Amino acid sequence: MQDQQRLGILCAKQSSLDQRMLAAVGIAADAPIVVAGMEHCPGFRGAILEDQGWMDLDQVRDEVVSTAVRLVTDHPEIGALLLECSDMPPYAKDIQDATGRPVWDFVTLIDWIHSGVVRRSYDGFI
Repeated sequence: MQDQQRLGILCAKQSSLDQRMLAAVGIAADAPIVVAGMEHCPGFRGAILEDQGWMDLDQVRDEVVSTAVRLVTDHPEIGALLLECSDMPPYAKDIQDATGRPVWDFVTLIDWIHSGVVRRSYDGFI
């Protein structure tokens, strides 16, 4: 029997994505998810959670990617990642390259909705 895959959720602050919040959006307590927060990363915490007024882009990228890698390393059953925080999509490609997992965020949701509303002409061979 194959183990069930899980969804890894990378969020700004893990305590904000507790069971009460998950239940409020219809996610069951036994849903196959694993959550990691960025609150322990000094660059991310200062720039995003504490609004220090500036951001070291390289440091934050490294922190976000390393947190995603650690999440997948600690939980190899993770089959895909979801970026909860709206400050994380710029790092989605780096996360995907580092983890080898599909990565979704609010940008992929917008792209998906847009592709259904504004169709392009088919430009291939049949």
